[in-house]
Amino acid sequence: MGCPLDGLRKGHIGATLKNIHGYVDPLPALKGKEHRWKKPGLYDSIGQLMLLMALSNSPRRGFARDSFLQLVRSGMDLVEGGQGIFRHPGPMELHLMSRIAAMPEGPPHPIASARLSAIAAPALAIGARSRDELFISAISAGTLFTSDSHSLGGAALCALTLYAQLEDDAAGEDAMDIAAREGRWLIDAAARHSADLFDAKLNPDSFAASCETIASLFAELAGVDDPAAAEHAICARADHANPATRATVDHPLYALPYAMFVAGRGTGGDGERLIRLMREGGATSAMCAIAGACTGARTRDDAFLDDLTDGLVNRKRVLALLDRLALGRGAPGMDDDFLLSEKALTLKEREELSARTRHAPVKERKTKRPKDGVTELSRHVVESWTKIDKARWQRQKKRLPDPGG
Repeated sequence: MGCPLDGLRKGHIGATLKNIHGYVDPLPALKGKEHRWKKPGLYDSIGQLMLLMALSNSPRRGFARDSFLQLVRSGMDLVEGGQGIFRHPGPMELHLMSRIAAMPEGPPHPIASARLSAIAAPALAIGARSRDELFISAISAGTLFTSDSHSLGGAALCALTLYAQLEDDAAGEDAMDIAAREGRWLIDAAARHSADLFDAKLNPDSFAASCETIASLFAELAGVDDPAAAEHAICARADHANPATRATVDHPLYALPYAMFVAGRGTGGDGERLIRLMREGGATSAMCAIAGACTGARTRDDAFLDDLTDGLVNRKRVLALLDRLALGRGAPGMDDDFLLSEKALTLKEREELSARTRHAPVKERKTKRPKDGVTELSRHVVESWTKIDKARWQRQKKRLPDPGG
């Protein structure tokens, strides 16, 4: 639901799209930036990679890392261009694809993003047999995308929360209370699995410190009831080098806890809470995916699911695939069928985008000729020397005796 509005500001969404009640066409909000248009109801790379990860995960064998990489590579090869079938990937997904394309793969970069939680947590929580197995799977899957400890710890905690919500003893309990409890377990798990973290080329001490930061944030949010107060607490406590003023920033210390909070304690019905996240702007794609997973795990309500999927593109195929995955039943050729259907959807969206932007004005980028670059560099050098000379002259002037004295 949030994919078309991803990256837009809250005020701009309210001014251009007015009242939002479901899947929305973002074109009125993209004046001058029509190339950013995304088809309403069509999920982006978050949903695609989540389904591929779920196909690579089973109760019997756990998360099959090589199988997931092969599926992603197959998707990349189906459509020309580095992104393949994957629609509107973020920096974290693009980094995964660049690593796959440049085999043998190098170490992941420390990219911080809440999109990892949206991709990995639902896919891994469904087939997990235990918390420890789920923790290991989250680290194994997460390190394909990033080495950022906050992103990895946040994805693990989100997966543990969904896993607990799916258990009978936590049915109906909201995500924040569960996350606060699972945060304490996560800190202990980081200490117990230090050898596994080291094998994953992570610093166990740094990862444990990140888990403590995330757990303490969720523990504080467990005592908050209002989304506005939750946003204030998130922005005030987030341990981040460049603190933000909105909790909708694509970062595991912002968008992840805010989405989980709104899903569990936001005002209105479950569907209205997702629409609220759409109106908030920012990382709407990741937040809506996270909130939808938390709501579905908590309510297990088919009516809620039906309301959300009425306008979903490829609805029948996706729901049939999810039903099979939930039951732990695969089917011959299921992977190939899904990839081919995604290829058709990606090409169709590109055709629609081309038709919509056919008459849109194209801004010409001014390119500098080589001699212009040399001239500009010379000017900067002259200016810098002039400033140095002026400063030196002022210092010397202070040392000279006053002629009138």
